[in-house]
Amino acid sequence: MSLRSGAGLGRDAFLMTLGRYGQFGVTLITLPIIARSLSVAEFGVYAVGSGLYFLGSIFTDWGLSLPLGAKERSIGEIESRALRGDFLTFRLISVLLVVVILGATVVLGGSGVLALAFLAGCVSSLGEEWLLTARGKFLSIIYCQWVGRAFYLAVVFFVLPFRESVVVPFIGLLGGAVLSTVLSWRSVGRPRVADASGYSAIWSLLRLGLPSVMAKVLTNMSGTSVSVLLSMKFPLQVIGVFSGSDRLVRAGVSALDSVVVAQFPRIASDVLVQGYSWKIFARVCGLALLCGTVACGGLWACAPLIEKLLYADALPGVVDVLRVASFLIPASALVSTINTNVFSVQQRTGPMLTSAAAAAAVLVGMLGFAPPSSSAVYVAGCVVVSEWCGALVALGLAIRSLRRYHATSFVASP
Repeated sequence: MSLRSGAGLGRDAFLMTLGRYGQFGVTLITLPIIARSLSVAEFGVYAVGSGLYFLGSIFTDWGLSLPLGAKERSIGEIESRALRGDFLTFRLISVLLVVVILGATVVLGGSGVLALAFLAGCVSSLGEEWLLTARGKFLSIIYCQWVGRAFYLAVVFFVLPFRESVVVPFIGLLGGAVLSTVLSWRSVGRPRVADASGYSAIWSLLRLGLPSVMAKVLTNMSGTSVSVLLSMKFPLQVIGVFSGSDRLVRAGVSALDSVVVAQFPRIASDVLVQGYSWKIFARVCGLALLCGTVACGGLWACAPLIEKLLYADALPGVVDVLRVASFLIPASALVSTINTNVFSVQQRTGPMLTSAAAAAAVLVGMLGFAPPSSSAVYVAGCVVVSEWCGALVALGLAIRSLRRYHATSFVASP
């Protein structure tokens, strides 16, 4: 990597951190306020709702943002407009189905708070950040995302202290998602839905997205949405303590993802010209593991200080949980970079599903044999083990994919 390209990557990574992955800073600011305003059990409900928020974003775009972003870089302007219209129609149909299902659930006695959290996640994926990322317009992402986050911060700062209810943060998330979505549409021009002739393309998106959405759901059920899985067996107090550390770790992982996603436009362009080389693969994986290891060590060392500054006595025992959970950062960074800069560039979603299924199976198995009285530290250990299992499977599949690619290229060459 040249000095110039390295400087460009650093600039784009910084912009991505401020924009799409500025959630790390937002979490550091808002999580202590939410934890101190709610009881431990209510914070557990908030953690479950946060997990549903991330699942909602998946059920809108079906994990197609990065594969379609890679495709958009290789087509013309007319085809790009058609692709954007097809994808928007696909997401609008998904959100409409979700609204109908959530409405029926609430009428039948389901939790309105959790339904609101899921809806906010769905709306957050209606924007055009996928297109802005593919085109490398990271300043526009900063603008769109931080307007929405400013709204969320205002709700948490000025409404939650006077109305200590778990529903308040999710109202802020929904309002912020609406603002970010509208602004992203304006950044790339007014969106158009597909006409009747484009419905065949929507079915193609459905077939492409099915393995991806299944992989995303499995990945999130053992990752950012693990609290949803834990709520089926463990008490809210355990979920609250675990989530207090897990949310910080996941926010750190999101910050590292900025480096991963910032590489995406460059790698997609390089692969289009010269193919996917082992040098590119080693570079992206090595950078992910290096950043993840440094972050893991820093979080382990700073865990007691983090507890004092953020939680005080609101979440007892969070230091041990935070130190155990920090070991998942290198694994998460590796999975993210392989899914983004290998499988998505190749427009392959099947391997994502395989690695996610492996991680989910390990986690479900370990938690299934655990008694409901298990500590939050044990739960964090289960999550770390499952994350590393998924990372190793993803690494193996990526290596096999590149071997087949180079073998095919060698046979096809004159």
